[in-house]
Amino acid sequence: ANKLHHIGNSVREKNEKKHEQEVSEYNTAEGYRKIKNLVEFLDFEQAYYLLNRFERMIKFDNLEITEENHYKMLLLFVKVAIMMKDLSKALEVCEDIDKTAGVLGKGDFEYNYYVAATYMYLDKLEEAIGYANNALEYAESINDDFGMFQAELLNAQIQMSGWYNIFFCTQDVKISDYLIEKLKQYNYLNHLAYVYIYAYDNKPEIV
Repeated sequence: ANKLHHIGNSVREKNEKKHEQEVSEYNTAEGYRKIKNLVEFLDFEQAYYLLNRFERMIKFDNLEITEENHYKMLLLFVKVAIMMKDLSKALEVCEDIDKTAGVLGKGDFEYNYYVAATYMYLDKLEEAIGYANNALEYAESINDDFGMFQAELLNAQIQMSGWYNIFFCTQDVKISDYLIEKLKQYNYLNHLAYVYIYAYDNKPEIV
C-alpha cells in the first residue's frame, strides 16, 4: 500500500534534523569557538538565540554535555544575557553557574562577578557592591591578578552606575593608582578613558 506523506510533516522532519545537526555541532570545542566568535564580534542576537536553544536542549531534551563544556557555555550565556538586557535571565544563568561550579569544584568568582554586574544594571547598587567585594575577596585568596583587576574595575563601574549615570554624582569615586596601572597593563583603554574623563573632579559643583 502506498503511504501518504504530508508536505507539512516533511518540512517539520527536515527542520528537526537540521536542528539536531546544529545542536550536535555546537556541542563540540569547535562549536564553542563559533559561539564565542559571535560574542567577540558583538553578534549578541545570534549568539543569544543559539545559547537559549542549546540550554533548552540540555534542560528539557537531556542533551549530553560534559560539566566543563556546560560551564564554559554558561559563562558565554550570562555575558550575552547582560548585553541583551535580559537581566532576569542573567540571574537565572548565574544560579546555573553556581551549581555547575560546585560540581566541578571551581571557586565562586564568576558567580559573584556576574551577579554583581547584573545587579549593577538593575540599579541595585548596594547589592552589586556586596557581590563585587565577594569576587574580589575570592580573587585575592587565590592570588588571581586579573580577577582582582576585574573586581576592582567592576566596583568602580558600580559606583558610577555602570557608566550610565555619569553626571549624577552622589559621591566622590575613589580610583586607585593600582586600577589605573592595570587598565593600562590589560589594555582596557575604553574603560581608562571613562575613568580619566568622569572619575576625576567629579564633585557635583564641578560637573
